[in-house]
Amino acid sequence: MKETFRSPERVAQILKVLDMVNGVPELGDRPSSANGRSAIFGDSLGPGTRHARTVVNVGSLPGNFTVEQDSIVFITPAAGRPLA
Repeated sequence: MKETFRSPERVAQILKVLDMVNGVPELGDRPSSANGRSAIFGDSLGPGTRHARTVVNVGSLPGNFTVEQDSIVFITPAAGRPLA
């Protein structure tokens, strides 16, 4: 996000995260990827980044990936620029 928005200060709030985890039997601790991402958001953006979170176990993912992640983030406009 830092590369996309140029400044972590523009991230006003993490609203929701979704983790889709490939349900292969070898992967035992399925929520750990979502736990890690939530911890990274908290460590890098501060304690005000509590968010709704969903973790689902799926039968397969494209490219046989282990995890696919999605985030909905509220961004403030850059100085002097409209949000749209």
